[in-house]
Amino acid sequence: MAIHKIHPETFRIHSPAWDHQKLFAAGRALEAELELTPLRSMAREQEKLPRRAADCEAHQGVDSFARWALKTLAPALLSTELRSWADMHDACGRFGVVLPLHGNGLVFEDAERGVRAKASCIGREFSKPRLCKQLSDFRRASAYQLEASRHAVQPCSPMPSAVPQSLWKDYIQSVEQARLQRQEAWGGYRDAASWKRHRLKQKYRQRRGILAALPVSGRDRKSLSRQLVLRQLVETRLLERKLANQLRAVQKTPHPGTWRHFVASRAAHDDARAIRLLRREQERSPWDLDRGS
Repeated sequence: MAIHKIHPETFRIHSPAWDHQKLFAAGRALEAELELTPLRSMAREQEKLPRRAADCEAHQGVDSFARWALKTLAPALLSTELRSWADMHDACGRFGVVLPLHGNGLVFEDAERGVRAKASCIGREFSKPRLCKQLSDFRRASAYQLEASRHAVQPCSPMPSAVPQSLWKDYIQSVEQARLQRQEAWGGYRDAASWKRHRLKQKYRQRRGILAALPVSGRDRKSLSRQLVLRQLVETRLLERKLANQLRAVQKTPHPGTWRHFVASRAAHDDARAIRLLRREQERSPWDLDRGS
């Protein structure tokens, strides 16, 4: 949403100071009036969700690993009596989570997907200094505990509730396929750009060698060298412009979008699963449809 700061009649600029609450309230009223999907930015700030997790939710439209850890993992750990690091690793392993060292702190890591969340962001009680004060010096998880975390009973799943599993698998496959296509496109672009730049440099390196071997005067050689430099500069600029256009094409690699967009596109193509899901969720708010809750 864009806010015009110029008055339409007086043409004076209006620069309010510290009226964020009024702007947010007006924005929520406009969202309700225009039937727009709320972004819940204020709620994310109150939940202290990491920025990367918030970006992941904005791009995919499903709960991130950090949000799941805040809602599910943290309350379970707080309600469990932890006397040693073995108890801590066992409690995390029941949810398919491992607790390794990362830098100077600890992270909760999904054993299956490798997604991480800083432990102190999930709860100050899980920061490394506090846990070391409670459980003594840090001890890594054993091989048995790591293997048990890969076969957890309650693992983290980004799939929304009440969603057909086959439809969710199609979405994950489309996301992975788009990611692979983007990686292949980036790899092809890098290889092609490097080869074209190298070929252009090699071309003018050979021409400078030919120029050095010509039986001409010093003045003529200097003039020809100057013309050669100008030609190389022109061809280099043309090549970089062509590569920039190819780069824009790579950046426009198709992506299935968020979960909500994927369901809508499947419903538009007469997918019975997506149509049933939309009909079942039509009385819910747009945000609940995104979350599937």
